[in-house]
Amino acid sequence: MLLGILAHFSAWTGRYEACDIILIGVAWLGINDYLVGRKYGDKRWAWTPLVSSFAFALCGLFGLTQGQE
Repeated sequence: MLLGILAHFSAWTGRYEACDIILIGVAWLGINDYLVGRKYGDKRWAWTPLVSSFAFALCGLFGLTQGQE
């Protein structure tokens, strides 16, 4: 929740580079969710947070929040 608030605040204030860095950091959360889900949860669905977090991380890596200049 805190990462979402930070991402929205940085986007509202025009700090799009910071928003990209936050999105890239979300990949670590997806890796953690995957490992915990694989060990303690349903192994068939453990990959879903990994895929979704890497999708957001790629958006940040390619700078999609910065728009066209």
